[in-house]
Amino acid sequence: SGSVQMNIPMAEIAAVVQNQLDDSQGWDVSSLSVDGTDDSQPTYSMGSTRLYVMQPDQASVDRAKAAIQDILEGR
Repeated sequence: SGSVQMNIPMAEIAAVVQNQLDDSQGWDVSSLSVDGTDDSQPTYSMGSTRLYVMQPDQASVDRAKAAIQDILEGR
């Protein structure tokens, strides 16, 4: 909690998890990461204090979004 920002309500995530638990079929677990470059920038949470941040590579973000969409659409 607080480490990831999503626009999916927690109740919807819980419903997906519950559906998977109730299904009793084997799970297909996938792992995907996005790439980026190291940077040091001020952040909202720390004001002018510069912290490590990753500037995401848009192409890898787009690939991750497409993969998530494929899973949600059952492809």
